[in-house]
Amino acid sequence: MNRPLIESLLTAPERKLRRQMCALVGIVEDRWAVVWPLRQLFEMRAWWRLGERVHIEQGVPMDEGLKLAARLLGRKPRTLARRLRRWLEAAERPRTKCHRRRNSDC
Repeated sequence: MNRPLIESLLTAPERKLRRQMCALVGIVEDRWAVVWPLRQLFEMRAWWRLGERVHIEQGVPMDEGLKLAARLLGRKPRTLARRLRRWLEAAERPRTKCHRRRNSDC
């Protein structure tokens, strides 16, 4: 993970959100990357933003921009694409009864 690059790609509102999320879970802000869900969230946002930038500035197709962006962030392109696909599929799935008690979404 290229933490400095991720942080440089976040907008002011996203940096504010990161601060708020760290406060919510009770961690020091500069330790956000050790909290896996926060790391995934901000890594995905940076990946998409960098992919768009590469796509526009270098004139490559968006999928190629995303592949290069993943590598620049120190991640495998398939890893980030798979994560995004899982998130989108989960968001579109109809809500069903939860079978796990610890899931607070239920």
